[in-house]
Amino acid sequence: MVAAAVTLAMMSLAPLIGAADTLGKLHPLQASAARVAAQLDDAGPAGPDTTASSTTPRGHDHDDAALHTPGPTLAAPAPWGVRVSGLRHRHPGRGELRYPEITVRPGEHVAITGPSGVGKTTLINLVAGLWRPSAGEAVLFGADDPESGRSPEKIPEEELRARVAVVDQESRLFRGTVAQNLRLGAPEGALTKADLHHALAAVEADEWISLDDELGETGLRLSGGQRARLCLARALARRPALLILDEVTASLDAESEADITALIRSLDCTVLTVSHRASTVASSDRIIAL
Repeated sequence: MVAAAVTLAMMSLAPLIGAADTLGKLHPLQASAARVAAQLDDAGPAGPDTTASSTTPRGHDHDDAALHTPGPTLAAPAPWGVRVSGLRHRHPGRGELRYPEITVRPGEHVAITGPSGVGKTTLINLVAGLWRPSAGEAVLFGADDPESGRSPEKIPEEELRARVAVVDQESRLFRGTVAQNLRLGAPEGALTKADLHHALAAVEADEWISLDDELGETGLRLSGGQRARLCLARALARRPALLILDEVTASLDAESEADITALIRSLDCTVLTVSHRASTVASSDRIIAL
């Protein structure tokens, strides 16, 4: 009788245990979903891009060619630093992650490394304001007043999206023109054609693609390195104060990785890079091991 009762009790709890396990697996996907939803919310429905003609030669756009300045600098005028203090986060159905004291100076390039499951992606999602910590805080501050600053949840959402850009393995290109893809997530009218030209030039994509070019679904016509460049260009078009990169070179070949790493190194904004590749993190100013 006792054994039967225990068996029945375990059977009744099985759905709850399964649900808890499912929630735990879904939680890491919420940040990527939040990024995509935010971008689509700002971008509005896709439609014809009236800013460029489909007959434009590759790399040029009618009389706007004068706006295409080689080697532009897309640095944020005032990079933001990051200060992490007593930061903790608990995933549903999992243990609590605790982070050490971390300070990233404005304009610094810092790589974050560590074994799988240590909380690297969770950390950058907390810094970007995509998740809320269970304790402690991550503060974003400017060079003019390093002792002050604001946590992401205290920064107006529009300002946070404009100043903090995230590019990760889940970053995608969508069906439409290059211009439409670069404007995705930016407030309507916020990016001029000159901004888009500069972004393409900054990632050295202007020689093989133009703003008018149509991208297939998810950019499947492009190589992995080309897709990574365009996703990076989309982030740089906003001139972010803080650029967060999560394993953006993970699926690239050695040559493409070296090219993307060199481009990242040339940026003047603050950069946080999460990567398991030694060759990617080696170019950073500093490496933080979790």
